Amino acid sequence: KPKKEAPPTYISLEVVELSFLSKDKNNFISFLYDKFSKSEVDKAVADYLIGTSKKRKNATIFWQIDNDEKVRTGKVMLYDPKTGKRLKSNNGKSHINWVHKFQKEKYNLKQCLFGLHLIIDNPEKKIALVESEKTAVIMSIKKPQYLWLATGSLHGFKDEMLKPLKSFKITAFPDKGAYRIWLKTAYKLNKLEYKIAVSDYIERNEYKEGTDLADIVLINKKQNKL
Repeated sequence: KPKKEAPPTYISLEVVELSFLSKDKNNFISFLYDKFSKSEVDKAVADYLIGTSKKRKNATIFWQIDNDEKVRTGKVMLYDPKTGKRLKSNNGKSHINWVHKFQKEKYNLKQCLFGLHLIIDNPEKKIALVESEKTAVIMSIKKPQYLWLATGSLHGFKDEMLKPLKSFKITAFPDKGAYRIWLKTAYKLNKLEYKIAVSDYIERNEYKEGTDLADIVLINKKQNKL
């Protein structure tokens, strides 16, 4: 007989609430306040429940909260408050921590999309899917008519992560260079009754590899085009 899959472990909502106490010490939120209005940023922070880490000074916690409002984990990243770029460790690698790794008990991690909890109160909205949590937050300010969710990685665009969105119309916006990978995946998922369109907007324009929608928004904002 096939083994029963162990259920996910969850993090208490109290831990999430405690992470709201120091938003003035959060580099990413400081960056957002510098680029957008206070009301826009406050709404985005509240919608996505963006937290501040106690373990890593000035770092942001992007909580993964599922469509049952259960907390799967939190992704901890440190940003430059001036540029909004992710700060890297001394060896040049991107430094990411995870809240579940600080839990004392044995933890069965089952990740979900960043922002997934927002589908509960927005069943009519079209989904816009990006890779980066930062991009989802910024695009929610620029294009609030969509519900912006993030896969958290290139390979997070998969059936296991997208299952709660099966009844939604989804437009995916891959980073520059990832278009063919996501298009191929979307083709397979649509055979499973998903409704996914993959935008080639970034791919067909002359942006450098890795560019995403948030980069384009910030470039245009700097050039007073938005």
